[in-house]
Amino acid sequence: ERNGKLTGATTMEKRTSVAAPVVTGPQAEILAELDAHLPSLLEVVNEKAASLGLREKIHRVMIAIKYGKKPNCGESLKATLESWFEAEQAVDERNGKLTGVLLMYPVCCVAILEGVHNLIIGILKKLKENHERNSDLMSSIHMLISVPDAPGKSFPNFFSKTLQNIVAKDSAQFDKEQVINITPEISISLQKIGRKLEPLSPDERTRNIDSLQRIYAEHIPRLEDILGLCASADVMALDDYLDIYYSPTLCLGGPLDSEVVWPIAPALKY
Repeated sequence: ERNGKLTGATTMEKRTSVAAPVVTGPQAEILAELDAHLPSLLEVVNEKAASLGLREKIHRVMIAIKYGKKPNCGESLKATLESWFEAEQAVDERNGKLTGVLLMYPVCCVAILEGVHNLIIGILKKLKENHERNSDLMSSIHMLISVPDAPGKSFPNFFSKTLQNIVAKDSAQFDKEQVINITPEISISLQKIGRKLEPLSPDERTRNIDSLQRIYAEHIPRLEDILGLCASADVMALDDYLDIYYSPTLCLGGPLDSEVVWPIAPALKY
């Protein structure tokens, strides 16, 4: 205050402290509409796809894992894999649901995993990251099949089962052509289990899974065949698969020639 008068700053502060007027009538309705929730781009795309009957493609993979040297390795690995799968589903941005099957043999296991692309790749990367630090559980991981654009799921949910009384004298010996033929046969055979479980009630599914070896014996792969695929040089290791398809610069040992050009090449015009 100067000479009994308020300064400009104080006057402005006094003016701004006045409460905002209450808006009523038609203007209030307009403001309410502006504050209403607007759907995100993803929600709009999903709604449009649903109206057209379109579905997101499913990524289906089949992997085989040979056990490490840890005692009772099979049961420990089974519990570990199930916890990893649950963890990846919990952090998936699209709330993807994992379906498939995990069969535990005496010295190895085979699994079919189905889900949205990001979920499946997240699980595979989780396996790769934990492979070396858990060598007592997993001695090797083998990529048998990868179908990134499957039209739909073959399993209603995910389940695991430890197989009993299975013995293999020797692993099968496969040449390259036999590997190409037998891997899809095993995948299709396992998918038939899922399709037979689909129409059943939850209780019926549980009973059939408990009696898996008796009810679906013809669809369970031979242990000799799984070991033969794990031993084949024509079957890609999981590390190699991820390096080639999802980290090509690591596979090639450094950046590509096109990435070290200066000035930057102009964008392609279509």
